[in-house]
Amino acid sequence: MVMGIGLAADARIAPAAVAATIFYVVHHIIVKSSLFLVAGVAEEVTGKTRLREMGGVVTLAPVAAGLFLVAALSLAGMPPFSGFLAKFVVLRAGLEGTAS
Repeated sequence: MVMGIGLAADARIAPAAVAATIFYVVHHIIVKSSLFLVAGVAEEVTGKTRLREMGGVVTLAPVAAGLFLVAALSLAGMPPFSGFLAKFVVLRAGLEGTAS
């Protein structure tokens, strides 16, 4: 996010940098919200609030564990998830600025 804002200072690539930053921020909001939602589901399934006591979510709610894995991989930027695309677009905007 900070990189995209910094890239927007260059007038040559400002439109691409702003678009990439907006895409990254929207992606981040959606993925982080889904991680918090799945954490709440895990809390409801286990009946525990302490992380040390919340083991076994994969066996109790495999769908919730799978959703958490997908969102976590996306936040980390693993391909083919949206986090990879969001980071790639910001990086590409930066590389376009160094081409000239």
